[in-house]
Amino acid sequence: MADQKIITRLKKKDQGLLREFGQIVKELRRLNEWTLEDTEANGYPSWQHWQAIENGLKNLSFTTIINICRTLDIQPSELFADLEIK
Repeated sequence: MADQKIITRLKKKDQGLLREFGQIVKELRRLNEWTLEDTEANGYPSWQHWQAIENGLKNLSFTTIINICRTLDIQPSELFADLEIK
């Protein structure tokens, strides 16, 4: 619940970026043919947290982004390559 309150305080364009980022994370997970539970089996601390990221409900820290990259075995540049920042 606290995360939802933080997200709703963000500007609409920033909320949109979190949703867009979440869709990129979801797409990369699906390219690996993983379920949400598979993210945890592959090193991410919590599949529920991953799900919240995919749904655009988390304003991410640097270390969370690094953990996503490690789990997916990608570079941060790959994670941000298709993100439309305006």
